[in-house]
Amino acid sequence: MINEVKKTKYPIFDDIEVPEKVIENWQSTVDILAKISNVPAALIMRVHADEIEVFVSSHSAGNVYHAGEKAPLNNDLYCETVLNTQRELLVPNALKDPLWDKNPDIKLGMISYCGLPVTWPGGRLFGTICILDKQENAYSRLIRDILERFRDSIQFSLTAIYEARLAMHEIAERKQAEAALLESQAKLENNLKGCVEVISATIERRGPFPSGHHQHIAALTSAIAQEMGLTDFQIQGIELAAAVYDIGMLNIPIEFLQDTGRLDGNRLTLYQGYPQAGYDTLKKIEFPWPIADTVLQHRECFDGSGFPLGIKGEAIPIEARILAIADAVEDLTSHRSYRSSFPLNEALEIISSHSGSKYDPKVVTACLRLFKEKGYKIEG
Repeated sequence: MINEVKKTKYPIFDDIEVPEKVIENWQSTVDILAKISNVPAALIMRVHADEIEVFVSSHSAGNVYHAGEKAPLNNDLYCETVLNTQRELLVPNALKDPLWDKNPDIKLGMISYCGLPVTWPGGRLFGTICILDKQENAYSRLIRDILERFRDSIQFSLTAIYEARLAMHEIAERKQAEAALLESQAKLENNLKGCVEVISATIERRGPFPSGHHQHIAALTSAIAQEMGLTDFQIQGIELAAAVYDIGMLNIPIEFLQDTGRLDGNRLTLYQGYPQAGYDTLKKIEFPWPIADTVLQHRECFDGSGFPLGIKGEAIPIEARILAIADAVEDLTSHRSYRSSFPLNEALEIISSHSGSKYDPKVVTACLRLFKEKGYKIEG
């Protein structure tokens, strides 16, 4: 059995280690969280018997917290209130709040805070997940929803760790242990999908995408993949890649994105770097699908004239070749600030004219068959 550590302020499992692979995933989580929230610090804290530890800290500009740092409990920290109440804590500006204007984090320049409790199975406390800012920040409902999604992802990881540990102690049959771990992995994958959906919504809110842009592309990539006979596992992965393939555009000024028909010089160079930026963000997360590679290579061309790597033919992953065409269909049939949308038939003709140059002929054939013979309709 797993023994609860005695004589602690909170009910905890202080003797259960978190595997390095999980910590690496959590590092990616806080890095993405800080980037999406546009704050200097995103942290995962772990509570111990009489102190609390910065367990994982985002690699973001302006972050003053470092992994491994510890502070004693009973010190009026933001995170202690989260642990005590087991609820979200939102402090828009500690300097204006008599309950928080002497908080120790103010000395570090952090005056706003939003955090949630993180628990083991059964409600025992692991710690908190939080974001902090050096300026007043009321943290929008969307950002708080993203924080909650990531908290849920961390708790699914803790469930998997707990169940694996429990299995080693209590489950005699190997098959039973494997089944428990597989079930936990399924839960983790489902939550990863939920996180991807929230990230996709964040990208669309920033623009300049029409409502439902990524959902339409995900649906079309799935349909083309099915038409080409890809496995269910591959289809799941390509759908998720389609939901976040524009994450690298978070680094590009919005005015550039609103006028992509007139990009040149430094603007063009910056724009063409977005697949690499997306890859650099997503590669840190251990997806069971090649999502980061799909995002990196979806702007490659079949004849080698694309970017960022200039690879060609079947050296480009099939997921990226399919995503390229789905992206093109959605782009051509959507209104842009610099041009009107094309009717579907014209859009398909344009794509067909680039078969063998920009696009894989086999994927083009599957796409055309889908629309012209099987009556596929773009949602919305």
